[in-house]
Amino acid sequence: MVYRGQIYLWPRYFFEKMVALLFYFGMLCSVWHFEDIPGASKDIVLNVQDDTCIAVVYHKDSVVYFAQRIQTPDSVFWHYEIVDTTPINSFMTKRNFTFSRQCRPHIIYHTWGQYPYWYDLMHACKDSLGIWQRSRVDSMVWGTDITVDQQNSPHIVYYGDDLWHGYQINGIWNKEYIDDGLYGGYISLVCDQYDRLYFGMGAPVCDQRQGYVVFGVRDTSGWFVEYLVQYDVRWALGLATSGSCIPYLCFNEFYGATWLTHKSNGSWYPEDVTSYNMYPQTLTLHGDTVHLLATEHDTVIHWRQITAGWEREPIYYPGFPRQLIAGTNGDLHCIIIQGTSVFYGWTSSQGCNENHANPSTYQKGSITALPYTVSLEGCHGIQSLEILDAAGRIVAAYHPSAGCKQHTWYGYDNHARPVCSGVYFVVVTHAYGITVNRIVVVH
Repeated sequence: MVYRGQIYLWPRYFFEKMVALLFYFGMLCSVWHFEDIPGASKDIVLNVQDDTCIAVVYHKDSVVYFAQRIQTPDSVFWHYEIVDTTPINSFMTKRNFTFSRQCRPHIIYHTWGQYPYWYDLMHACKDSLGIWQRSRVDSMVWGTDITVDQQNSPHIVYYGDDLWHGYQINGIWNKEYIDDGLYGGYISLVCDQYDRLYFGMGAPVCDQRQGYVVFGVRDTSGWFVEYLVQYDVRWALGLATSGSCIPYLCFNEFYGATWLTHKSNGSWYPEDVTSYNMYPQTLTLHGDTVHLLATEHDTVIHWRQITAGWEREPIYYPGFPRQLIAGTNGDLHCIIIQGTSVFYGWTSSQGCNENHANPSTYQKGSITALPYTVSLEGCHGIQSLEILDAAGRIVAAYHPSAGCKQHTWYGYDNHARPVCSGVYFVVVTHAYGITVNRIVVVH
């Protein structure tokens, strides 16, 4: 089922206040949609391939589930499959599920093993017939992340007493030593377009290196590992590479500061993002643009890096961000946790409630206003279209007829009076929930 998001289920005056707050504290620059994932647990991982293959993996009641989002012209639903029913010892962090280039899912998880191994690191993937194939990667180890290379071969970074790289050749798992004594920290693993592997690890439990940020890269000559020793790290929150193959690491320190750092020409360039009152939980990049999801007083905030600093966008309340992924066309996809409920959110670069300024003008008396065309493509079951001012007050309200593809607003309120210059919000209520977009009126 499609959910409207908690922010939209409040009474009208709460929604009006929230819109005013969104305008005051940040720019509402994207159209975000949210829907629930029925039955999913908080141990959930999202992945997106080519913006069309959208799926989650989660662990619930000792079962690993795979659920793919299916969208038809008339409905949206999640298709569920059972991956493994072996009793699960532990699910893992944010990055234990990925897609191959052919949109085949690859998953890693743990099962209880047999003495003397106790627990096994397992890998599951779909074959060409759509059947789940499971294999044991290693025993007495913890796997934390998986990625695939340009040849669609899976790679895993995991640790026992040491840090290892697992890779598959002709269906057989092999392992490669990375470094000694690195274990106990969250690890992110990515592969760039040249098949270089990168990992980022924070707060490893190891002798003199505890609290360091550990970064590694593997090319044709093998692994190179370095330690960022100037930080007292608690968690590594994410690793991503830009379109120009520059690695970015996000991590926080024990005393509360959160850092975003990237490596260019052999040097690291750190930025203390807490100076923006930003406390990110997950990181992604589209091209060379950095996106972060953070929390602030139970509000989920989307931060986007721009030339002048950071752009702030509140997107959900109340909730906690689990994951953020940038699609190939620039749309963002995320997982939000709210209590025991799990929500999938996404932005739309095209489709429902996209606004276009019409270059022509419409004149009435001495007032000249630009009309705004609101696209209603993809908005099934439209109930209303409202224009709100920056204070959250309803300026104009309309009820488009069924099948209407667009609506044009000429800048007048319900009493046929021209509105003042300023920022306004277009609120479309439809069968999938409510979407909001920001427009500007200039006389």
